[in-house]
Amino acid sequence: MDAALHIALIDDSASDRLIFSSMIEQAMDDVQISTYPDAASFRGAADSHSFDCLIIDHQLPDCSGLELLQELRQDPRFELTPIIILTGLGSEATAVSAMKLGAADYIPKRDADELMLYRSIHLALEKRALQKQVDEQRRMLERQAVTDPLTGLGNRAAFNQRLDSLINASQRHERAFALFYIDLNKFKPVNDLFGHNAGDHVLVEIAKGLRTVFRNTDDVYRLGGDEFAMLAEPCPNAESTQQLAQRGLDLMLQPVEYDGEVCYQGGGSIGVAYFPQHGPKAKDLLATADAAMYEAKSAQSANHFVIAK
Repeated sequence: MDAALHIALIDDSASDRLIFSSMIEQAMDDVQISTYPDAASFRGAADSHSFDCLIIDHQLPDCSGLELLQELRQDPRFELTPIIILTGLGSEATAVSAMKLGAADYIPKRDADELMLYRSIHLALEKRALQKQVDEQRRMLERQAVTDPLTGLGNRAAFNQRLDSLINASQRHERAFALFYIDLNKFKPVNDLFGHNAGDHVLVEIAKGLRTVFRNTDDVYRLGGDEFAMLAEPCPNAESTQQLAQRGLDLMLQPVEYDGEVCYQGGGSIGVAYFPQHGPKAKDLLATADAAMYEAKSAQSANHFVIAK
């Protein structure tokens, strides 16, 4: 192991603390052991120290080892920390209870030796590493499920989740927010004239720009193709809505180069709808913003926004 392991041993018996600390030091290299006589002293140390493994006596003066185990499993700092219960009693029922509460192992003191402690700690640490790997893979898959792989923005699934969540929160707190439906103009010729790599490049550059022109609190999503959406919360007033929309339009009019040549400067169309003014449900809000966007697209100006009435 590259770095020293930091193990906390919590036991009210001074002689047992000395015995088991010595066993662990004999069994393992690069280990630091901190000992505590009760749960209270360990809690105080936990605020300023991190531990790779905890070994807790079943009987402590201020609470039982199982009570401390249960408490620690509810603390995010110790959610995955291996916890081994030591006991002088060796009850099968207590062992089952400990494992159900999340103990990595349960060792009767009379049976403990250097090899048993080494195996217990080593296996517990391996299990923790595997659990961390599984959790990271799960988080990665969850991120992928709601992330547009091209632009890195939230995808349509993420947008739908956020919109539903925002509607529920806004209904509870009687707040408003705005939905901006954004569509690029004259995007198809990019793919036709310059190729799909150029088209992807344009979408990536527009996505980067949309992240910067809106407020820090506003969430931008790619819904698919050349369609984007932005959820503005807290809700901008009429003047701010116009300013935000114009900043989005100005961005989409900026020339985008690919291989040293301007491949896009087509502008865009934006439709804006407000919650709850334009409907209490997501489908109503989307339909209103979409209709406003198409109204903007049909305007004589190639770069236009419409705020729904």
